[in-house]
Amino acid sequence: MTDSPKILIVSQSHTAVDNILEGLGKAIDNPLEIIRIGAERNISEEIATKYTIAAHREQLVSEIKNVQQYVEQKNDLMNTITDKNEVKKWEEVKKIQEDWINRLVDQNSLDYQMIRSAVVIAGTCVGFLSNEVIKDMSFDYVIIDEAAKATTPELLVSIIKAKKII
Repeated sequence: MTDSPKILIVSQSHTAVDNILEGLGKAIDNPLEIIRIGAERNISEEIATKYTIAAHREQLVSEIKNVQQYVEQKNDLMNTITDKNEVKKWEEVKKIQEDWINRLVDQNSLDYQMIRSAVVIAGTCVGFLSNEVIKDMSFDYVIIDEAAKATTPELLVSIIKAKKII
């Protein structure tokens, strides 16, 4: 993912952004590569459940719970093993896992990592800046849909964030 270009997709309306993401979602297998920025009340339900930061966070927390269940099962199994080397290795792995889970509890850090690792960020021409992390980002490309409907200042906000404009 680090070699993937960063793409900002904007439009003047929420509906247009959501329509783009519906089509794009069919081409990108990993929903974590797409983030929809904006107030959830303005985002279609289908898009909100797949691409908002809250939806991604919920998915990751679910996966973390699965990992925690695995750790508990493995812990029970390790209690029956007498090889001290194996037990020591497991304790080290468990400590690393617990540290990882504790770091993910920090919501701001998690959101930052999700946004930074996404390939596509989508929102309205000005609304995408409602996220603090994105304010400092630059993009390889900005794709502006319905550009004729947007005002010049709305367009400029998006244009200055990217190297190339589509």
